Amino acid sequence: MGEEVYPGTAIGTLAEILTMFGREDPNFMERFATKAVSRNRNLVARNRADLYEKSHLLDSHSKELTNGWWLGSNLSTAQIRGHIKTACDVRGVEFGNQLKLIEG
Repeated sequence: MGEEVYPGTAIGTLAEILTMFGREDPNFMERFATKAVSRNRNLVARNRADLYEKSHLLDSHSKELTNGWWLGSNLSTAQIRGHIKTACDVRGVEFGNQLKLIEG
């Protein structure tokens, strides 16, 4: 998308992409939240407590995003990559073309 970002970690990359998409489209996070749900938890939530059923995970595995949204960060690299693809789909960005990950 013409911008290079080096967040340093896989979860940092996901957080940066979600933040960027949220800045560009005020309704993005609402739409993404409905697509990024697993059987047992939400990936993103307005209320931090809604991320995990087990409250002990909140301190070490949640990351504040923007506009009052929280990200559950207890994810594998493969899961993060999948969520980035989902975010691209929701935003209408072509993964691999308009948004490229440099993995190494």
